[in-house]
Amino acid sequence: KSMLSRSLYSVAPVIATLLATFGMLGSAWGQQGPCDCPEWNDRPVKEITDSNGAGTGTVHWTCDTTYVLTEPVFVNPNDHLTIDPGTLIKGRTGIVFDTLTYTLPNGNPSPREDYVYSQHAGSLIISSGAELHANGTADCPIVFTYEDDPMDGSVGYDVRGNWGGLIVCGNGALNTFDGNDEIEGVIDYTGQDRHVYGGDDSPNASSGVLRYISLRHASASLGISQFGNGIETNALTLCGVGNGTTVEYIEAIASGDDGIQIFGGMVDIRHVAAIFNAEDGIEYDQGWQGRGQYIFVITDELSGAGEHAGDYEGDDYEEFDVDMTFMPYSNPLLYNQTYVGAGEATAIRLHNGAGVRLHNSLFVNFGLGIDFEDEDPCDAWELLLFGETNIENNRFWQIGDSSSISDLILYDDGYVF
Repeated sequence: KSMLSRSLYSVAPVIATLLATFGMLGSAWGQQGPCDCPEWNDRPVKEITDSNGAGTGTVHWTCDTTYVLTEPVFVNPNDHLTIDPGTLIKGRTGIVFDTLTYTLPNGNPSPREDYVYSQHAGSLIISSGAELHANGTADCPIVFTYEDDPMDGSVGYDVRGNWGGLIVCGNGALNTFDGNDEIEGVIDYTGQDRHVYGGDDSPNASSGVLRYISLRHASASLGISQFGNGIETNALTLCGVGNGTTVEYIEAIASGDDGIQIFGGMVDIRHVAAIFNAEDGIEYDQGWQGRGQYIFVITDELSGAGEHAGDYEGDDYEEFDVDMTFMPYSNPLLYNQTYVGAGEATAIRLHNGAGVRLHNSLFVNFGLGIDFEDEDPCDAWELLLFGETNIENNRFWQIGDSSSISDLILYDDGYVF
């Protein structure tokens, strides 16, 4: 029986042991744990809508009810959403009924595709100026999954992209041309621009508390941009979030895109796991300058799932959306990480002006260790030469099929140093 066909429950003992090493979630996949909450199947279901743009309001969700996000649901500016330990939140799966394609002025087909939905995927979006207080515990985590998950551990970790994910927005600094941006994969059809983040450089702002949260089988796509990039959500997306926000003890499993993606801001993340996600485990972009500690990634390449364990991106230069100074640089401090591959994917890709300060971490069983790109005027290679990137006291083990330096470090045009 292939690993890809196994359920989350069948690999739970292995994962639980690894997560326990990092101090992360301890409850088994299909089990509730010692919570003072009803069993999963005994909870009444409450459907949550965006209330025609009014959002959730200031509200308290408790573990005696299962909440189903029927569409993209916003917590509007100045509103607070509190979620108790043990609460189960499910997202409805989106339904695409048509795909719009385009032609370039020269008559060639454009990469752009727009997906037309009859039912948009359920997701939870914390707007800039709103707060989420989701404070689970080790024995009683908060769980997000898709609506048809039976919560008995039978769903495989190859089941991806079945709801829209959790997105948190703030007003932190970005390196985009206008200093702000719109959430990838989400549109605010009410015209209130609740999907816009960044802009006023609030490094210490708080979007609340995210602690002991399990995010499963997420990600939805609006299509492909004119630049050939997927317009997708992730399991967890942090957009311009300030370092007054607590983000720790998070697991992101079986996303249809990335496990955790961070766009700008100064938010710190600690004790996080990104496992069996379709594209990247951890990705950052648009000038993130926070810190990450105790990050655990498993990249699963079976059936083409998994591209990079860590996709370290600096800016949106390739989409012509970057500040003229390229600042703030993406240059987080990352340490005490463990990335595990399946033999072919790249452990780390640094591109589009990405920097990193990477220390005391382990990378094992990848086809390539570090891929430095040098295509932009201020790309990852330049940041290394400028001294913005600092990689020291790390261990790369079982990289490629030989001990060649070319398996460990690759310069984007093929030259190796």
